[in-house]
Amino acid sequence: MKTAVRWGSATHQGRIRDHNEDAVLAGPQVFAVADGMGGHAGGAVASALTVATLASAVGHDPTTGTVRAALAQSNAAIVDRGVVQGTPGMGSTVAGIAPTGKEGIVVFSVGDSRVYRRRDDAFDQLTDDDSVVAELVRDGTLTEAEARSRPDRNVITKALGVDDEIDPQIFEIERHSGDVFVIASDGLFTEVSDATIASVAGEPSSEDRRARKLMDLALEHGGRDNISVVVVTVIETTDIEDLSEDTNPSPIRLTEISVPDVSSESAPPLITSAPVAPPDVTPRPSPAGRSSLIDSVPASIEPDDDHQQDQSG
Repeated sequence: MKTAVRWGSATHQGRIRDHNEDAVLAGPQVFAVADGMGGHAGGAVASALTVATLASAVGHDPTTGTVRAALAQSNAAIVDRGVVQGTPGMGSTVAGIAPTGKEGIVVFSVGDSRVYRRRDDAFDQLTDDDSVVAELVRDGTLTEAEARSRPDRNVITKALGVDDEIDPQIFEIERHSGDVFVIASDGLFTEVSDATIASVAGEPSSEDRRARKLMDLALEHGGRDNISVVVVTVIETTDIEDLSEDTNPSPIRLTEISVPDVSSESAPPLITSAPVAPPDVTPRPSPAGRSSLIDSVPASIEPDDDHQQDQSG
């Protein structure tokens, strides 16, 4: 059985932040959320560089190898940019999926942005958070409930742009018709429970509507960080052929990814002509609860009006 994907996305700066350091990449080859750290001069640039590099470097038939190489390029681009513009230590989390030509899905992440999957009645977090509290939960030192109230819950242990080498989570899984993937920055899941995310993911509405609903729920619960969500549904190709109208209400278009111009005139040019979901990079303030263990640095592309990471967003 041949399958394809439909998708929708939403992002918002939240109720506290005055700008958005998240960046969203919504298809057609890669779907990702990047959460920048380092403030306007760092985080917004780092997340935009991340998605722009992924969009151009993964290629038309993604594999774990091409995704790993693209993440390495993203990391190098952020490191180089930080040196040029005098903001060393800026960085970004990233999480996402890339459908392959062999009915698979490459899942990847660095940091604490997440990929979830709803399959039938099961809802699973596919990626592991690279954070201090997540490691304590995994080794049994903390419970999930205890982790949620820890003051260091936003301290991450990995991010793009912090070191010359990265060790991302990358693996491939089979895709099944009916699978729903939710990719999100921590601005969603720190405000909305996994049970609620699972419930919304299973609703029969469009992917855009589900992404928007999740974003709105995060805002209703406080919206204390930037919020970004991508919803991707796997469908049979016959489902597409039988439809008389467009199944993707927010068509992807090639647009220029504009990164906040905070660097010197000698800064290297950024990748352009990358497909993004609603095109527009906006800065986001360095969130006070997100400090990267990696270097204790403080830390989008916005679809419409719409987090935090070890000093990120």
